[in-house]
Amino acid sequence: SKHKRCPASRTPRSFTGTCGFKGRVPHEDLPSYLAQAQVCVFPSHMEGQGIVIIEGMAMGKAVVTSNVGPGPEIIQHEQNGLLCDPFDPQSIAVQIIRLLQDEALRCALGEAARQTAVSVYSLESLVAQNEAFYATLHTQKSHLQAGTPHAAR
Repeated sequence: SKHKRCPASRTPRSFTGTCGFKGRVPHEDLPSYLAQAQVCVFPSHMEGQGIVIIEGMAMGKAVVTSNVGPGPEIIQHEQNGLLCDPFDPQSIAVQIIRLLQDEALRCALGEAARQTAVSVYSLESLVAQNEAFYATLHTQKSHLQAGTPHAAR
């Protein structure tokens, strides 16, 4: 592979006691790690669905994530989290430092993140969204069967 893998538990000495790079964590252990965090940082430049972002949000954590991929679809910058340029370490650092130095902002974004996770990404909400989608398809099918050129628009 072109990309070097980050050692699972390698934390730079300057970060000791401040933050840690845990590497792959078993899914059943994730809630305990997230509960300990003040801030969740996901500056990925290649992310499929952004599930880990939503998991951090559901725990009420202020999130810093990438402004590419699913980040901007999930996070509204300055409202329920912060976006950063994943290719610019300074951009990532600025957002992390803001959250660590501003407890009111960190708490407000964490609460808004949790509300978003519950209202948009909870099982109940996702089921309701899917039901609405399929109801729309059913309505369109009914129009097509009735001879209405709905799909031709």
